[in-house]
Amino acid sequence: MATPPLVKLRPEQSAQLRFIYSGTGLPADRESLFWVNIQEVPPAPEGNNILQFAIRTRLKLFYRPQGIATSLPKAVENLQWQQSANTLSFTNNSPLHITVINAEAIDNKGKIYPLKNFMLLPYSHHAVNIASMQRLHKMKYINDYGAVVDIPIKK
Repeated sequence: MATPPLVKLRPEQSAQLRFIYSGTGLPADRESLFWVNIQEVPPAPEGNNILQFAIRTRLKLFYRPQGIATSLPKAVENLQWQQSANTLSFTNNSPLHITVINAEAIDNKGKIYPLKNFMLLPYSHHAVNIASMQRLHKMKYINDYGAVVDIPIKK
């Protein structure tokens, strides 16, 4: 539960949101993911010929139960991937979410093909279509602090 659920701020003001876990309804063996939506609507200005924007920011909020003994770097270290024909398959055998970004495939001529960013849910698989002449070249992940970190590619 988020509290307060709605906040009105004047210029130069700030607010703090609290997220309270009631202790029920979430799995104890894996992380849970929540989306926090923040809508920013400026006050209506006076006058004519006005352009005004409302902005929505979406944040990922992860709840990691205390009983989980692994860390995100360890989960990434154990991330598995394999290529068969035109499919690159990723397997996450950890209880943590892994957000893969800036992944690239490369062909025999050295041409690089960017892949779409994706998030591997705990204990899940994800498949990406690539041409048979391509192989995984590089990829990165977002760590617990929001930093982008390289994932070593085993050749």
